[in-house]
Amino acid sequence: MPLWLQFLIFLSVALAILGGAHFYLWHRLARDTGLTSRWRHVLRVVFVLGVLAFPLEHLVTRAVGGKGSVVFAYFAYGWMGFCFYAFVLLLLVDLVLLVLWRHRRAARREAPPEDPERRRALRRLLNGGAAVASGGVLVYGGFVAFADPEVTDLPVRLPRLPRALSGLTIAHLTDVHVGPIVDERFVRRMVVATNRLQPDVVVITGDLFDRSVEDLGGILPELRALRSRYGTFFVTGNHEFYVGVEPLCAALRGIGVTVLRNQRVPLGDGAASLDLLGVDDWSAGTRRRQPGRQPGPGRNDLDPALAGRDPERAAVLLAHQPRDFARAAAAGVGLQLSGHTHGGQMFPIIGISKLAYRWAAGHYRLGDAHIYVSRGIGFWGPPFRVLAPPEIAKITLV
Repeated sequence: MPLWLQFLIFLSVALAILGGAHFYLWHRLARDTGLTSRWRHVLRVVFVLGVLAFPLEHLVTRAVGGKGSVVFAYFAYGWMGFCFYAFVLLLLVDLVLLVLWRHRRAARREAPPEDPERRRALRRLLNGGAAVASGGVLVYGGFVAFADPEVTDLPVRLPRLPRALSGLTIAHLTDVHVGPIVDERFVRRMVVATNRLQPDVVVITGDLFDRSVEDLGGILPELRALRSRYGTFFVTGNHEFYVGVEPLCAALRGIGVTVLRNQRVPLGDGAASLDLLGVDDWSAGTRRRQPGRQPGPGRNDLDPALAGRDPERAAVLLAHQPRDFARAAAAGVGLQLSGHTHGGQMFPIIGISKLAYRWAAGHYRLGDAHIYVSRGIGFWGPPFRVLAPPEIAKITLV
């Protein structure tokens, strides 16, 4: 199937879903509450703009540029977050009303006809309450998303670790999602917080960028300021493949970051060292080209990184998605560092994330092997984090 046709189908399905959800919200917040025709028209315009804003965000922000792109991005993604919580809360209201109606019907109670004005007032109260509650949740979620990241201190007993490397610290960064909202100031705060930990090594496990090299502005000089004994190492995430993986990797190499693409490097000195492995994102090269995805080489393959490796050496794997941990553990990898899940980012997606991923967020073990899945620092889409605060993981090998 031609790529343009795939994109057209994808866009049609996305707009149909967004349009259906927006019609439901408009019906509940405008018609069911008895607003005047003037206010209904205003909300109709807002909802139509909201439907179009999210799929067109990338094109519009690139065309507008500057502060205008930031304002539009905030509207597109902020509206997306508001609609998500309003939709969830209104569905809960519907569910409660349905249960009460069924209970009343089952009890066969005789009751006088309900006053239409009273029913309308009740709907206005419930629907307005859902809208206000959605706004309140987003105020909280926005504060958390832009707050200083939590530092998770985690000691890990790494199998076969040389005694000379005991106490080595790794600052684990992931899912920054640099874009119009996650800007230079955001990255600067991340770098300051990371350097404050005085790590021996910094690792970034993908989804660092949501924009192409041409749109990065002053991000690269900010990243150059990361400081550690052994340097900074990076592996690709799925989002790097959406916006041009090769130029981005080249730009990182240009500021001294070591990019690992199905590769292995020693970390340490001589015998007092361990193997640091890194693979391309799990989705790279495993599926046909997707709509919006930049063409370019890329594949997820652990075998080249393992080829010729001494199984008696300690090993740490960097992989964006928390998949194939069991295989890596069986191959002698003692620690895998991953991200991708954002810890769900916004409740109740947290529960969905736990269903979708065996290792969703936090520290897990398989025998002597460990995996740590970070919630990440930035956010994708809505600039909110609800019950999933941003984090930097400080891993201490013992």
